[in-house]
Amino acid sequence: MSDTKLTYSLQPSNVFVALQTDLTLTITNPSQTTPVTLQPGMRADEILVTFPMPPGSPPANALIDSAGFSAENPEGLLLVGPQTTGSNVYVIRPADQQVTLQPGHAITVVFSQLAINATVGATTVGIDEYIGSGAGRTSLGVSKVPQELKVIGWLTDYTVGLGQYSLLRWQSFGGTKVTLYGLPGIGYKEFKVSGDPPYPGKYAVSLLKNAQNTFTLVVETNDGRHEQTAVTLSPGAPYISYFKTTEQQPSPLPVNKSVDLVWSMLYAANAYLTGPQGQPRPVPTEPLEPRTITPGADAVAAAQGNLSAIPAQTVYELQGQGFEPPASARRIFQLGPVGLLYFKYLTKAKDGTLSDPAFDTDPHGWGGIQASYTVEMNTLHLFQPGGAETAYYLNSGETSKPQIRYFAADAPKDGKVALNWITRNLTNLTIDPGGYKIPDDKKDEGSMAVDPGPTAFILTGTRSEGGILSSTLVMTDTKGGAED
Repeated sequence: MSDTKLTYSLQPSNVFVALQTDLTLTITNPSQTTPVTLQPGMRADEILVTFPMPPGSPPANALIDSAGFSAENPEGLLLVGPQTTGSNVYVIRPADQQVTLQPGHAITVVFSQLAINATVGATTVGIDEYIGSGAGRTSLGVSKVPQELKVIGWLTDYTVGLGQYSLLRWQSFGGTKVTLYGLPGIGYKEFKVSGDPPYPGKYAVSLLKNAQNTFTLVVETNDGRHEQTAVTLSPGAPYISYFKTTEQQPSPLPVNKSVDLVWSMLYAANAYLTGPQGQPRPVPTEPLEPRTITPGADAVAAAQGNLSAIPAQTVYELQGQGFEPPASARRIFQLGPVGLLYFKYLTKAKDGTLSDPAFDTDPHGWGGIQASYTVEMNTLHLFQPGGAETAYYLNSGETSKPQIRYFAADAPKDGKVALNWITRNLTNLTIDPGGYKIPDDKKDEGSMAVDPGPTAFILTGTRSEGGILSSTLVMTDTKGGAED
């Protein structure tokens, strides 16, 4: 048979003849890395489940004599129903949106109250899978057993993590009580038979240590006759199905950009997320909503005041703990460079006095800044992700440090905006957009009328020691920088 993308199991795999029972189909993505998505729509992906019945199957191979039983997906994500009225082929497809099974994850379909054929024998339930452009086929064995003293047992999950439970279910026939052995801590528990055959029972079981445990079910009669069956529960070490961002992120990442992290894990009792600051913080193993982080801000916090130690990248490690060994996964964000929008005085008095030193960064709000404002000198140290440092200076009496002390705009007049500047120790001044060249006799202080269309103007000059210095004026308010 051709391979299927998903794996399938049907429980119980033993059923009593001539009685009604429920069958649960578990659909699992066996991949360790690749999600499988079922698409809805007119040409929806489908899984066909064929229950053998007459006339296509002889009595020994027929599971049922007639169809018409109900079926549902408890998670509410799949539509399940017969291919046509009375058909023994049931179709499983997405309801109204795509259904993605992450690696290791499963979804179930419950077929209710199947009237099992009365002839003892072995049969198979067929699975035809149509996902994307691929098609696969497999089959699931089912044994029809006689109505005699017997107990059938199965687990909803055959693997659990630390502190997790699986539901042990059973059906019995011909006995008056069922005893469950192998229970950690208490040894065994007895259950009186009740209800209609096949007499059902259930009990939640778990593992206290990192080892398999076998549970034995014994059905007994009043005269001491008995039959038994056993099921084995295995421990599962934590497994991280995915740890990712909700959207694809640019690299390098702007330092002010927030990112939403999502993850899913199996078999973990506890989960911890460790950011650049190195402190593991407890998080849900299956979060209901994304965890928002700002890698740039976390990088600054990780430096703990020593801004030259700001990392160039931030690392987030997710760890799942439970049975050994633990699982971990990482997300790494390379941080982008930070520019200085301006370091200038905001206010110019009528007598030419400058006041109100201020700065802004691009991206806005970068925390890798050390600013010192004194009468002698205003100093700004800009630290990049990775720790590289650039110093900027601002003081009216300074004669050696490159400065753009003032850059502002007057209110529009006669269809023009007047840009005003005061600089020191810069050459080759230009204003963009427009590529306006500032004459040498105006480089220290001047004004220029320009068209008011751009949302921002950038004044750029060459430092005496090499490199450039710029100041950006955002045109959100052009009422003037001078005091009345």
